[in-house]
Amino acid sequence: MILRKEPRISDRKVKKCLQEHGINTTSFAYPFDRGSDNKTVVNIVSKYYELARTASSPLTFLNCDGWKDKSIQTDCRTYTKNGKLNYANQYSIKGWSHDLSRRVNSYDDPALYDRFIQVVNSQSKYNKNGTIKAIPIIIYHKAGDQGTD
Repeated sequence: MILRKEPRISDRKVKKCLQEHGINTTSFAYPFDRGSDNKTVVNIVSKYYELARTASSPLTFLNCDGWKDKSIQTDCRTYTKNGKLNYANQYSIKGWSHDLSRRVNSYDDPALYDRFIQVVNSQSKYNKNGTIKAIPIIIYHKAGDQGTD
């Protein structure tokens, strides 16, 4: 038996194909919440996109120092001075996956609605005196009236 590797489609070809179909995207969503902590992946994404999001938190802080519980980071650049990947940067924007939360927590519609309201309001304690420091980014999949999530 002969095993063959699938041909690798270059990142440039994918971007070009999207553009040929009228899709000029500037942001990237990591599949299955994986890749934003991998320097190789971030390097590729940063070549073709201005921003990238992941699905690991209900809030995105507009200044990286809001992540003090996760890191002592005060520099919002993608990489530190010694070349390490920063936890919070333009290629690791945090979001909340609505449908994943439903599945993981077995929420019915009223419980998911309550969680939605909680997520939307969670930014309020950070945004005071007219200054916006955090926003919720909510991620939906399969949205519509087809009788599915």
